[in-house]
Amino acid sequence: MARVFVALALNSATRAKLAAAQADLQDSVDEVTWVAPHNIHLTLAFIGNMAMSQTTTVAETLDQVAANTEGFDLSAARLGWFGRGRTPRVIWAGVDGGPALMELRKRVHQALVDRGITLDKRPSKPHLTLGRVKSSPKESVLTDNIKKHADTVFGRTPVDSLLFLRSRLTPDGPIYSTLHRAVMRG
Repeated sequence: MARVFVALALNSATRAKLAAAQADLQDSVDEVTWVAPHNIHLTLAFIGNMAMSQTTTVAETLDQVAANTEGFDLSAARLGWFGRGRTPRVIWAGVDGGPALMELRKRVHQALVDRGITLDKRPSKPHLTLGRVKSSPKESVLTDNIKKHADTVFGRTPVDSLLFLRSRLTPDGPIYSTLHRAVMRG
């Protein structure tokens, strides 16, 4: 069994600016598990545990979707959080890929479901997870510092492929490996 998902990668310049924002926030709270900058990605579809024998079906499906998809730009900007009021649980950066991103997400989901792949059904807003807050006695300091990045632009990434990733969870954080890369047209 493998824990798998479909994602879009960011370019190194955008990841570096997101890492700088993480570093800026680190003094705000002690109990945050920060996502390693090289692991920051946009999840399009979370599949979860899957038999390795089924991964070929996912790879073929992503190739079909990618072959019929034009590349587009994805921008990363502003920080925010999920949680109640001023109690963040997840610190995120916003993303915008316009209608192309939403259409791609819809097409990936539908194509996988049509092939019998079960997806996580929880609704989600496209975002880049930067950290998960375990507990914080300084919530107002953290939220105030997050708000300082409300207008920060982290960069644009050309989207030219879909990544099918495996995630191995370790005490030091997840380790991602690429099972397949489906290249988009033009």
